[in-house]
Amino acid sequence: MVDINGGRVAVGAPSDNGVGAVHLFDSTTGNLLRTIANPDTTDGAGDRFGAVVALDPTGTLLLVGAVHDDDGGGADSGAAYLFDAITGSLLRSFDNPNPDANDFFGTSVAIDGDYLLVGAPGGGGDDSGAAYLYNLTSGTPTTPVQTLLIPVADLINGDGEFGQGESISATGIVVGAPIADPSGVNDAGAAYFYTLNTTNDTVSAPTRLTSDDLDTGDDFGVVVAIDGTTIAVTSTLDDGPGDTVMDTGAVFTFDSSDINNTRVRIDNADINPDPFDNFGSWVDVSGDRLLVGANAEDVNANDNAGQAFLFDISGASPSLLRQFENPDPDTDDRFGNSVALDGL
Repeated sequence: MVDINGGRVAVGAPSDNGVGAVHLFDSTTGNLLRTIANPDTTDGAGDRFGAVVALDPTGTLLLVGAVHDDDGGGADSGAAYLFDAITGSLLRSFDNPNPDANDFFGTSVAIDGDYLLVGAPGGGGDDSGAAYLYNLTSGTPTTPVQTLLIPVADLINGDGEFGQGESISATGIVVGAPIADPSGVNDAGAAYFYTLNTTNDTVSAPTRLTSDDLDTGDDFGVVVAIDGTTIAVTSTLDDGPGDTVMDTGAVFTFDSSDINNTRVRIDNADINPDPFDNFGSWVDVSGDRLLVGANAEDVNANDNAGQAFLFDISGASPSLLRQFENPDPDTDDRFGNSVALDGL
């Protein structure tokens, strides 16, 4: 995964030496600034440290997930770490607060100001998932101030993968649950928006976000992003407008200031969209710009070479600005697997 903020680019390398690492670059020069190693020096093999990364808006704090860490409570219970992105120093270690095997705590991470989020899509006690909110200025910064769970009404089979995707900004929190069952539609997926009261660390009741065409197995909510009042949610197995292209993918935007009346659908922008293009493999939003990865797009007969698409979302109808093709395409490159925006 990659992230960009405050003049720095963070690039995760979760298989580096079998334990994982994160590389920090200068976003202007491209120069490598430093490499941050997995702090688990005794049992770090297979931790996938760096599978997800998040820089705070100033680029001075780096949050890293280690989704397969085994130390907290069994195999793959997970962990997360906060670093000073300037010095590389480890500031905090976050253990799974309710550890169990296969919780995958650290699958998603997000940070904004004094608050950070860590997702555990296999957690929550009943394995339906959880997202943990932390306040770095509290007296116990490694203890969550809120534990967010999927609404029971959106569970049919007892799962939901709540916390698979998440994002936080000054205006609120978004958490994705790609196999939730909104309105009784099995595994259609959903996302949930919460406003955050920073005075007392409380959150509102969730507002549910869904596709305009609920369908089984759409994976709505697998990746989410928020910037200001703009929310983006991917649905990587959406079948396109009118269910015309099976599992090609789509992205939906919402305005949190009028969340129930502002859903906009953005379909696969490739000239010839195919099934399983994975449009929405990742998404990021910055101001009026939306960047979408499609890591299974075929390029020049190279299957799954990958592409990315940049949209202007300032108007009522999003417009495609740029289509980024893999510059050196080869089969299964998965270009667009992760994308990031800053300052556009």
